[in-house]
Amino acid sequence: MVLYCRVADLKRHKRCAGQSIRCKADERGEDNSQRKDDRKNPKLIANLVKDGNYGMPYLPEGLYAELRRLSSFRDQLTEDRIRNINRLHREMKIYFP
Repeated sequence: MVLYCRVADLKRHKRCAGQSIRCKADERGEDNSQRKDDRKNPKLIANLVKDGNYGMPYLPEGLYAELRRLSSFRDQLTEDRIRNINRLHREMKIYFP
């Protein structure tokens, strides 16, 4: 498994075939595995909050919220239209081969 971190870390550590690239988390002794662990998750979340390494969700308001809602609705209508056309084509092939 190859783990990509910051560009500075990539420059500092050369990539070898079959080996993973170490990053700062690995140097501090933290586990970089993707497996869930109840002991590891609270510590990871606390570190993210402490360091401010998390993103806030963007929730549009007013006109932008309405635009997002209408755009989603248009996408749903387009998908429904395509689905119905495909159903019609399937039925036409069945009854008029």
